[in-house]
Amino acid sequence: MTLLTFALLVAAQAAPAPAGMAPANTAVTVASEKARLDAIAAEIAVRVDALKDLDNQQRSLTNSLGELDESLARLADDAERAKQRHAALIAELAGLERNTGLDEQALADAKRRLEARLRVLYVAGEGGAVRALLGAEGFAELALRRRFLRALADSDAKLVGEVARIEGSLADKRARLRAAAVDAEQARRQ
Repeated sequence: MTLLTFALLVAAQAAPAPAGMAPANTAVTVASEKARLDAIAAEIAVRVDALKDLDNQQRSLTNSLGELDESLARLADDAERAKQRHAALIAELAGLERNTGLDEQALADAKRRLEARLRVLYVAGEGGAVRALLGAEGFAELALRRRFLRALADSDAKLVGEVARIEGSLADKRARLRAAAVDAEQARRQ
């Protein structure tokens, strides 16, 4: 800028003075031109500073965009994992519902068999087993009736055990079903 000022001074001195202009005017013109050049230089400095600020802002925004892109990619990955987990939980839920339905059917069948057996015992009344044993006409028939009654008692005990086992299994599956439904809802929300 100093070189520019020097060049203007040299040009002003080399140019012939217009007619009617005194050399004193030349000094005023040089001074006004120097002031004008200084103002332009100051404006250029202000604009250079503004450009530097804009460049810094651009770098900052570019960095922020990069961080946002990385964050968005992580969120997309998290969303995909949550979607896969939700699908797996829904499949598990469907399987548990199927198994629960099968257990409910098995329980209903076992209860029907147990109710039928209890009806027979009720109709036979108290002492029905004793009457069956006493009605035997010989020792061989008594032994056969005793084995038959023992087999019925074992069968009844197994039936009661089966009902209890199925009810326990059904309660466990219902609890797992509720937990899986809660997990699936959480995965869906995520």
